[in-house]
Amino acid sequence: MRKRIAVIGGGPKAAALAAKAHALNAAGLAQIELTIFERGEIGCAWAGTDGYTNGSQLLCTPAERDVGFPYESQFGRVVLANVQGNFSWAAFSATSGRISYADWVARSAQRPSHAQFAAYLEWVIRRSDARLHEQCEVTRLIARSGKWSLVTRAMPGGREVRYRGFDAVVVTGAGPAKNAFSLTSHPLLFNGADVWQRLNELERALSSGDPDAPVVIVGGGGAAAAIAAWIIEAAPSTRQLLFVARQATFYARTGSYFENLVFDDENLWPKLGMSERREFVDRITRGVVWDFVSERLMAASSRIAIEPGRATGLAPIAAAARTPPGLRLTYAPSAMPTRRMELEACAVIDATGFDPWWFTQLLSKTWSSKRPSALEKIAVDVDHALRFPVRGLPPIHIPGAAQAQGPGYGSLMVLGRMADRVLRPYIDPSLLAAKRVS
Repeated sequence: MRKRIAVIGGGPKAAALAAKAHALNAAGLAQIELTIFERGEIGCAWAGTDGYTNGSQLLCTPAERDVGFPYESQFGRVVLANVQGNFSWAAFSATSGRISYADWVARSAQRPSHAQFAAYLEWVIRRSDARLHEQCEVTRLIARSGKWSLVTRAMPGGREVRYRGFDAVVVTGAGPAKNAFSLTSHPLLFNGADVWQRLNELERALSSGDPDAPVVIVGGGGAAAAIAAWIIEAAPSTRQLLFVARQATFYARTGSYFENLVFDDENLWPKLGMSERREFVDRITRGVVWDFVSERLMAASSRIAIEPGRATGLAPIAAAARTPPGLRLTYAPSAMPTRRMELEACAVIDATGFDPWWFTQLLSKTWSSKRPSALEKIAVDVDHALRFPVRGLPPIHIPGAAQAQGPGYGSLMVLGRMADRVLRPYIDPSLLAAKRVS
């Protein structure tokens, strides 16, 4: 029986699902109709055209961890061969004409740029048999008679269209940037998504603001570090850079065997307690700075300072005849959380992260009104198929918030396994038993 699955977002997870569904269908193990809804273009959050990156940054995850990794054989070798032969990074670099496979190998399998990775994702999705709606924003999810309907709007500002009859929905994407301040709009305030679209504005602020005022980055994770690496190259050499973050240092990740083992060994994660799981995710995924980014920051360490604390407020500084405009940031030092300190900044970048629960705004008020803390408690019970545990609704899969099942489902580390888990409930067990080749 045909199963219809809607995927919101046209990024890495959509590409992995498209590749695996294509291979399962070709092997006769499933009849999955995958439809991808992307508000921009495929891979736009990686290409540098939609924020989140400028496209020239290097991918933190090795390219070999592609849409099929780790190439496990639960659906048989025929499926594995199809994915690896038709959708792997090696197949893309050898046959697409976008990059040279020989050159990539000669450069010791150097990490691709974000823009090159976006080109890979586009190649995978267009090569699959997935249906695709680009420039199409999903605005509502409606459950009726055990099926999902998606209400969409053509971008920008086009007419509303409803797509009906989906057996499941998969939500992907980082979500919008969080707001740490009540002040959400100002020429000198940037966030982890829009800063990459406003680099000219940021460069002007760095060059023309009060030379004694630092540029302040609120947050201390990977997004904050990537922005800082760009600022170090773009800002005048005398401009200081100050981090206001809860953690007192950058935790560097080198991709060691033992770190990777936690991502790759499915039997290890269930043996950890919840506090150990949270500690690993915070240390290795949310708050991590990859070694090559850390080295760029270290080279400019004399210009960088870290103020452990929590940002609490932000206000414009009125421009005066002899004072360039700026922002005044208020923060609570970690050692004195009830005290309030102030500093002046030539620009502020809010890099406190992205909202993984953005999709609840597409659901009924029962879910859209819940606080993140309540949603996190519910997500502890995400099941093996990475389904959000909601009663009375058709399946909704949330790999980006499925840390309870493993640390890699919200990242690029195990895209192939993520696709296996999500798609398995929609495969006829009798077909799998009859046709699988172990």
